[in-house]
Amino acid sequence: MQPSNSDVNTAAFANLQKGIDIWTQTLSKIEYKNDKADFNDKIGKFIYFNLINLNIALNKKADAEKYLNQLQENLVYIKLSYDEANELKNMEKDIYQIKK
Repeated sequence: MQPSNSDVNTAAFANLQKGIDIWTQTLSKIEYKNDKADFNDKIGKFIYFNLINLNIALNKKADAEKYLNQLQENLVYIKLSYDEANELKNMEKDIYQIKK
């Protein structure tokens, strides 16, 4: 017996939410000023990029903006490469193109 598409979608979104919960919990453990910490600025950068891109893909403008703002507040501690800075600019453009 095959599950219906709505069952698959429900399960997929539930599992996706579990991943989001893990990422947001990990963000609270980031030690931006400690390069040797298990959860340092590099981990924070990757989590923020993932959360922003995920919310753009799901057309969740408010959540994407929330994580973008949090990332921007912590850019004092996070070093972005040239490519990452360009990716961030593109993500900003993508966020503001999402219709509410």
